[in-house]
Amino acid sequence: MVPLEQLDSFRWPTMDFALATLGVRVDDLARRRGFRVEAWEEDGLGPARGAALRLPSGRPVVLQELQFAVDAGTASGPALLVDAADLGAVGVGPLVGEVLAALDLGPDALAWLQEPEAAAEAAARGRWALAYRAARERGEPPPEFPFVGPPDGAPEA
Repeated sequence: MVPLEQLDSFRWPTMDFALATLGVRVDDLARRRGFRVEAWEEDGLGPARGAALRLPSGRPVVLQELQFAVDAGTASGPALLVDAADLGAVGVGPLVGEVLAALDLGPDALAWLQEPEAAAEAAARGRWALAYRAARERGEPPPEFPFVGPPDGAPEA
């Protein structure tokens, strides 16, 4: 089993994007894989616990367990947050496979998995985040946020 590197501090290369939710509590994962669980306050969502880790590929992943979601019974484990550009480049299946392997979990540990089509939206958001940062550094107005429309045939809201 490859050891996981814990990240004490990092900045998303582009922006975070939800990949999946696990049905295993973050404390159980930490005991099994030997990482430290951190606690923080997530703006507008309340107390959170989890860890920022670097996968063997070098990609970051954040395990984020929100207390309100656990208390409400809407989550039984942490969300897996990944970089939008990584998800766009690699795709949902291969990236969740990499995360599960690094955590020594099987697919049965997933409580929810992002739709494969989300990779295109993640890629667009990743490109936007890079363009936004570049515009700010140059003192220019930021680009418009890339809203991906509803799927073909879905009614507009």
